[in-house]
Amino acid sequence: MTTIPHVIAGAAVGSLAPNLPVAIAVGFFSHFVLDFIPHWDPLFDKNPKRFSRNKLIFIFLLAVDLGISFAILVYLFEHPQMFLGGIAGILPDVDNFLQYKFRGFPLLSKIGINIHDGNSLWHNNTKFIYAVFTQGIVTLIGLYIISR
Repeated sequence: MTTIPHVIAGAAVGSLAPNLPVAIAVGFFSHFVLDFIPHWDPLFDKNPKRFSRNKLIFIFLLAVDLGISFAILVYLFEHPQMFLGGIAGILPDVDNFLQYKFRGFPLLSKIGINIHDGNSLWHNNTKFIYAVFTQGIVTLIGLYIISR
């Protein structure tokens, strides 16, 4: 998934946690639960033709995704459980990105790298519109929980 649903879902489950350590843990594990929902992730896209014609579109989409995610985290800063849940929700992707760019980077990725590889049943192996729709639903549900 893009970072927006991971940040919002992590913040949402963090808001339901009884304390900060639990908020961090459930935010972190929410990432893996969401990665089992059919989705698309531009950072780990195995289809080289999708953005080969116009890398500016890819860079723009990535910048918007990261910018909105950062803005959400800034907004949630005054709510520690939601803020830390949101941060924890994107940590596996940060770690996976470092694994892909710097082979053997030893952090958390032994599970995550298998979810993000091209052989994963759900990751980038579904129709683009459906994959974006599922991320939208996750985002809306998370926003509803956060707003309560």
